[in-house]
Amino acid sequence: MAGHSLIPLPQLDWENPNRQKAFNEWKDLMDSYMVINKIPADEQWSYILLSSGPKGRDLLIASGTTEDNKTNPDNVCSLGLDSQDSREEIFTRIKAKAPEKKHITMNLKVKLDTCANANILTLRSFRQMYPDKVISDNTISANLVNGNSAKLVGYSGEQIKHLGTITLTCGEDKMPQKFYIVHTDGPNILGLQGCRSLNLIKVNCNINRQVPIKTVEDLKSSHPEQFDKIGSFEGNFHIQTQSDATPIVQPPRKYPVNILHELGKELARMEALNVICKESEPTDWVNSIAFSRKTDGKLRICLDPKDLNKVIKRTHHKDSNTRGNSTQIQWGQVLLETRCSIRILGSSSG
Repeated sequence: MAGHSLIPLPQLDWENPNRQKAFNEWKDLMDSYMVINKIPADEQWSYILLSSGPKGRDLLIASGTTEDNKTNPDNVCSLGLDSQDSREEIFTRIKAKAPEKKHITMNLKVKLDTCANANILTLRSFRQMYPDKVISDNTISANLVNGNSAKLVGYSGEQIKHLGTITLTCGEDKMPQKFYIVHTDGPNILGLQGCRSLNLIKVNCNINRQVPIKTVEDLKSSHPEQFDKIGSFEGNFHIQTQSDATPIVQPPRKYPVNILHELGKELARMEALNVICKESEPTDWVNSIAFSRKTDGKLRICLDPKDLNKVIKRTHHKDSNTRGNSTQIQWGQVLLETRCSIRILGSSSG
């Protein structure tokens, strides 16, 4: 190393929130330092390690930096930019070999982008591989890069200019991957096909059968046996009333003349289904009927036992719940909580 420095050795500021600006300033200072102090090319690597600090040294060593590009300060800049944390992105390192450097294996850091249809290699990464092949930010030596007329378009629809393509041998299986070289501050990108060919992601395609039932009518036509009649529970249920209850006979209610025929027709239908039955003998309790219109316009008929409800004895029992039943279900996988109304047939009161 040189014994005397005309200007002090610059130090890379890793704490600067504007990392891009900090790296650009450090790179300019390092270039000036090397020129003013006339640092030989074979010694510049040591100065870069000292100037970039412990974090820079760790990044350079972990990246597998080779002898061919050690003297380029862009190594630290590009690695530092790629090392910024992001919770919304996935990065990995793949083993890659470039043309004319088959004996050297590089650890190329790439961003996995399953929405991209092409692989992107940044110009700064290309410069690390071939420091002497980059003529300018828009020109690369033609003997390494293949010309390509394909147009790259970003997510926003803006066209992305590329400098050509280069094929790298990547992964343990040495799969050839074509990369478009782009002058950008962003990371290297491995598209969907590259991710799949290198087994970095796995696409699971589930074939979902479209449910044919979309309306109530579709449900009825698919399961007609569940809608062709009203079900019933076996046995009779006895409604117990309080001992001092006084039976009440409600008087018949008056109904509009224009619905009497429809009302009688619905009562006859319910009788045919054994939902109700005619009572020809006197009873202690008589409840009036009430009705309402369904959404389809038909009548819904039910009793109005407001007086009877006041004197019915409450049945005391413990309701089951999902949490309590789950410990008793050995093979259950799905528990469904439902609410339903039950029509009790064959009931009696007394």
